Formats: sequence, structure tokens, C-alpha cells
Amino acid sequence: MSQPPHCLHWHRNVDCEEKKYKTRAETLKEDVKCMFVEASDTLSKLELIDSISKLGLDKYFMEEITEALDAIALRNNSSVLKGDVYATALCFRLLRHYGYHASQDMFLDFVDGADKFIPSPKVSIKGLLELLQASNLGGEGEDLLTEAGLFSIENLSGFGASLDNMLAKQVFVRWSPKEIKELPEGIQICFWTLLNTTNEMAAEIEQEKGWTSVLPYLQKTWTDFLKSLLVEAKWYNKGYTPSLEEYLNNGWISSSGPLLSVLAILGVADRKTQNVAEYLKDCEQIIHHSSLVIRLCNDQGTSAAELERGDAASSILCFMREANVSEAVAREHIRSLMVKAWKGINGYCIPCPPFLQEPAKYITNAARGAHFMYQHGDGFGVQDRETRDHVRSNFIEPIPIK
Repeated sequence: MSQPPHCLHWHRNVDCEEKKYKTRAETLKEDVKCMFVEASDTLSKLELIDSISKLGLDKYFMEEITEALDAIALRNNSSVLKGDVYATALCFRLLRHYGYHASQDMFLDFVDGADKFIPSPKVSIKGLLELLQASNLGGEGEDLLTEAGLFSIENLSGFGASLDNMLAKQVFVRWSPKEIKELPEGIQICFWTLLNTTNEMAAEIEQEKGWTSVLPYLQKTWTDFLKSLLVEAKWYNKGYTPSLEEYLNNGWISSSGPLLSVLAILGVADRKTQNVAEYLKDCEQIIHHSSLVIRLCNDQGTSAAELERGDAASSILCFMREANVSEAVAREHIRSLMVKAWKGINGYCIPCPPFLQEPAKYITNAARGAHFMYQHGDGFGVQDRETRDHVRSNFIEPIPIK
């Protein structure tokens, strides 16, 4: 049976599109090959190879990669990269990754007579991260690489302790792009993504809902959220277990409940009734109670795995240590706090005036969603259990009609 004309037209379009993409792909391949020629120094070539490898595209450029690494392996790499921890570690890692001989002696320039790495202000976070990755390629008896890993972790923790204040006070609090040049590349990417996304959200909300000047409210709620995460990171790095009260005073914010609530208010509240500041003031109580439910549900679902792997303290662990009780007793206490928080939500919603009912519904649904996600454990982080089946049955699989 011959195909109808519209099918032939569709096939021609598909063939044209496929040919266009193949041509584009070949052009891009040639561009990358030119980059190997243009990379004039050893470090530039290493970084190009690393970027291609991380993108999973190295199979298309193995001839160029092999040629570059052959030349690097034949040279005295310690003299080419002398004094640069980052470049040396990157070279070592890529040589081993692609099956070349690379001796741990490449790092001798950075250790003392006892094979201990020498602290230096010249060693950047970038260098420490690369050294840590290189240390993971150590073999049996390569103690210098073991020492490299320990040195990296110890110094990265030190950088982290000073970096959190810079992040909170200089970047996220002020939302100033001028500050980010001093931050590690990975965090720069996170900051720019957050900055651009927040600006886009503010513009979209203002256009669709008619609000004005919503950006400061979005910035503040993001700043509060990120600062709360930094508090938890510092607790974890110091091995500190806070009291339950101290934990929850921070934890209701780190639950992301306030962030979700502000987005809900900006998305559904009626600007003709009140302005943003008035809505946020009126919703303080329900935001707090709903966020507590999210935090406590999360802790109930994830604390067992967190206890097992020695993760950051949860409300359950905090109360266990504070009251010197068993996990079962602590869980029961946390459940009682959850019930109390729900009573606070109900106490707000029942007499809620009409103009607050819509935002209150969405804020309350965030708390309901937390119960759903964590009722069988960590349904958010471990996506292969009952929660996945429930999501599939509600949103994906069709309802049978008899």
C-alpha cells in the first residue's frame, strides 16, 4: 500500500532535519579539532581534554586526545607544571584516566621531607579539588596519594568555614554580581543561575499578576533559605548537635517551606486586596506552621538513613541526645510536634478571611505534600519505593474505565 502524500511530506521534513543536524555536528567537531591546534600550552590542552571528557564526547576526539597526551607523557611533566598543584593534579588524573603511566612522584614538589604536603597560600580551592580527584586514582602502597587526599579534605574544610560568611554576607545577601569573581567556578555558576532565575520569576510574576517590586521579596526569601543551609553546614562540619529548639528555629526555614509559600502568595493572591508586604505579614503564622510540618515530615522519613551514614543532625537525633531517650521515644515526640503544628494550621484556616483563603490553600498543600513524600521513608531522595508507584498511579497511568 502506498503512503499518502502527507506522510511523504513528513518523511522529507524528518530527513531534512536529520541532515541539517548531522551537518551541524560535523561542523562543531571540526571546531573542536581546531581548538586542539590553538591550545598552545600544556595546561590549555589538559583543560580542553578534561572538558571534552566531562561532556562525554571524548570518543569523537580520541585521535587528538591521544596525540596530545602522548606528547605530554614524553615530556618531563614536573618541569612543565612545576609549582602548580592544579595543573599537576589535572595532568596526573588525565594521564591515569586514559591509561598512561603517571607516577605519584609528580607531586614531590609539594611535600616536605616526611612526604607531608606543604600548606601554601598559592593553593586555590580549584587546586585542592583537583588534587582530591587525583588522589582517588591511587593504588596499593601509594601513600603519597593518600596523603594528598587527606591534605585536600582538611584544607577544603578550612576554605568552607571562611567561604560561608563570604557567600552569605557578600554575595547572596547583597545579590551583587561584582562579588562572585572571587568564588570557586562551581559556586559562580550556581549564583548566576539563581540570580537569573529569580529575576526572570520576578518579571513574570509582575507581568502576569500586576504586582510591582516583587524582586526584593524573592531575594530575601532565597537569602534566608541559603543562610539556614549554611547554618546546618557549619553544625555538620563542627560535629555540633543543637538543641531541638535551636534546630527547629533554623530548620523550619531550611525546609524550603517559606520559599514555597512566598512563591504561592505571589502567584495566587489578589493584589487588589493587599500589597505583598501585607500578605506576607498576614500569612506569617500559617507559613511557620506549614514549614514546621515539612521539616518534621522530612526528618521522620530520612533520619534513619542519616543516622546510619553519620549525616547532619535531624530533629529526632537532636531530641534523642538532648533528652537522652531512644529513637522510638524521639519519633513519638516529633509526631506530637507535627500534630501541634497542624492544629496551628487549622486554627489559622478555619477563621481565614476570603482574600487569604487561596494562598492559605496552597501553603497548606505544601505541608500535605510533605506527608505524601515522606510517609514511606525518603520518597524524594530514594525514588524506587511506594511513593514512585503512587505518583505514577495519580499522574501517569490512565484510570481504567469499565
